[in-house]
Amino acid sequence: MPKETICYGEIIRKLRKKHKMTQSELAEKIDLGKTSVSNYETGYSMPSAQILEVISEVFNMSLVEFLTYDNEDAIRNLKLPRVAQPINDTLIPYLKSANIRQDIIDSKNYMDSYITLPGFMTEKGSEYLSIKVPDNSMECEHIRKNDYLIIKKTKSVKNRSIVLVLDNTYGSCFIRRYIRDGHIISLIPSSESENHPIIRTDEREEKFTLIGNVEKVIVSLN
Repeated sequence: MPKETICYGEIIRKLRKKHKMTQSELAEKIDLGKTSVSNYETGYSMPSAQILEVISEVFNMSLVEFLTYDNEDAIRNLKLPRVAQPINDTLIPYLKSANIRQDIIDSKNYMDSYITLPGFMTEKGSEYLSIKVPDNSMECEHIRKNDYLIIKKTKSVKNRSIVLVLDNTYGSCFIRRYIRDGHIISLIPSSESENHPIIRTDEREEKFTLIGNVEKVIVSLN
């Protein structure tokens, strides 16, 4: 997978200055000492994931907005093509190829995952697949329940992109924003909740498999 370092300190410094805030004022808001903020900004130390979330809230931003701040390439990656088309009974054979358990395939969230696509996308061994969105965990990313997603299978997903992830423990799939920093991967819903928490994992533990990048959102006209 491509390695990309996120300059947390530079982002914190730019946002702090934009909000006309001193290091001491920011430190007070996040319940830390001024030295901690100074160390973050100089790169002497790295803020934890929990601190990053608190800092994002101070600046009235989501964690994804914070991590992509002032990065035009990252901002472009946030935008997905969204189109509307009729849906018929052409099955995209992605479920079995992703080695998802049979009881998951038979569940109501996946039984009716059908979509019309060009023939080359449905051929055996195709690099494309599709999934019907089972919940609203990515609604703020304009991906809503019962939409269909076109996914390009790849082992090297783009950092900060929206991806399809296979949970190797439970054999189920979900859609999340992918943030990578070193070996640590964050899988971020558009709005964190008890049902859809942010997941952080060391990629070396192999708890999750990244199946591919979401390329397009399809809204059914049926």
